Amino acid sequence: MITIHHLGVSQSERIVWLMEELGLPYRLKWYDRKPNKAAPDEYLALHPTAMAPVIEDGDQVLTESAVIVEYVCHRYAGGRMTVGPAQPNYYDYLYWMHFNNSAMGLRFTKSVLQAGATGPVADTMGEVVRRREEQFYNQSHIKGSVSIPQATVRDRLAEIPNTGNVVVYCDCPHDEESAGVAYSLRSTGRSNVKVLEGPHALALWSGAGYPVEP
Repeated sequence: MITIHHLGVSQSERIVWLMEELGLPYRLKWYDRKPNKAAPDEYLALHPTAMAPVIEDGDQVLTESAVIVEYVCHRYAGGRMTVGPAQPNYYDYLYWMHFNNSAMGLRFTKSVLQAGATGPVADTMGEVVRRREEQFYNQSHIKGSVSIPQATVRDRLAEIPNTGNVVVYCDCPHDEESAGVAYSLRSTGRSNVKVLEGPHALALWSGAGYPVEP
């Protein structure tokens, strides 16, 4: 039987949900975080990556939530809730199953930079973030919109009008960044700021038939 080493408030919740959805038996071992929100030492000792989630299946110890999902679904559920290589949408399935790790890596890097990280490494990572965000914007964006990363909003206030409606959106799985930008703009006295709410705002916009570029 699979043992889920469950760290509170972590991606191991995905694995608990998966086992419940598949109706598979499992053991749950719960670990509370330290007062500073870090994982306890006994959790870090489970696997060299020192990350959640972690499962044990016999002598095997496995981490990385997307990997665990694939492992469980194919090993114990006959491929349920997955897409097989022979299916026509396997390409899209594989990409979006692993896209989140790339997106979250970018987000964590931005959080570190916004906290005031400096030095040659921070400069390099800042350039990586800038290029990634420009690439997303250049691929497709709402017609007439301007890309202003959250970390640079206050430095580029002159580009944002004081009159008329200002609509903020973020084409990402969650829309916390757009809400954060809107809050920053409102704190400068702009009362005309609106947020295009919802994850993947650009897809919602284009899906409704509104214009995008290029």
